[in-house]
Amino acid sequence: MRKEIIDAIRKTRGGTSFVELENIPGSVGEKALFAAENLVIWLGLSEKFVDSFNGLFRDGMIDIKPTSTLVYMIDGKALSIPLAKRIKPYKNLRWLPVVINLSKKCQDSAESQGPSL
Repeated sequence: MRKEIIDAIRKTRGGTSFVELENIPGSVGEKALFAAENLVIWLGLSEKFVDSFNGLFRDGMIDIKPTSTLVYMIDGKALSIPLAKRIKPYKNLRWLPVVINLSKKCQDSAESQGPSL
């Protein structure tokens, strides 16, 4: 699923929302991605997707950047939980809207390997 995530980000040319990544077959499920305690990045993901996404992030292949909720509204879906004001642990559930980009490391890797990742 790592390749599918990278391909989806590449296809949208970066600034990719989780709404766009939900189009990847097998990405939808009942797991969540968190940035900190009670700080949700996205809900409703499969375990395989979460593991793959975390691996790509841990390996420095993708970057995440906080964004406006407008991005998600334009893409047609937003979480109905209160917004986070900062990146920090929270007592209650908060949503941190983010966009995903390929890191320089991933872009350099793709260039050196040719068309396939």
